[in-house]
Amino acid sequence: MTNARDGPPTPSPSACSRSWTRRRPAVVVLAPGDVVVVASDGLFEARNRGGEWFGTDRVVALVRERHAARGAEILGALRDAVARFTEGTGADDDRTAIVIKRHG
Repeated sequence: MTNARDGPPTPSPSACSRSWTRRRPAVVVLAPGDVVVVASDGLFEARNRGGEWFGTDRVVALVRERHAARGAEILGALRDAVARFTEGTGADDDRTAIVIKRHG
């Protein structure tokens, strides 16, 4: 991983490609109520008009607030929060996210 000067750490493409070929797939067992968010760096690096990044802390806070909701509702809340934060500014990168929620 490399550290961006004014934002969250971002993985190096070459480090990612090497690490994926050498590791065995991990198995993650989710307990009822667990939430997993997989997101592209463009979501965390979304900027508002002042140049501030949306960042990891806002994503974590939102998921903690909405953890009782269904996965689709968490994803919608995340999409809406990024849109409010960026105030309609254009995206410099894709903003992709997947929310996985285990129920009952």
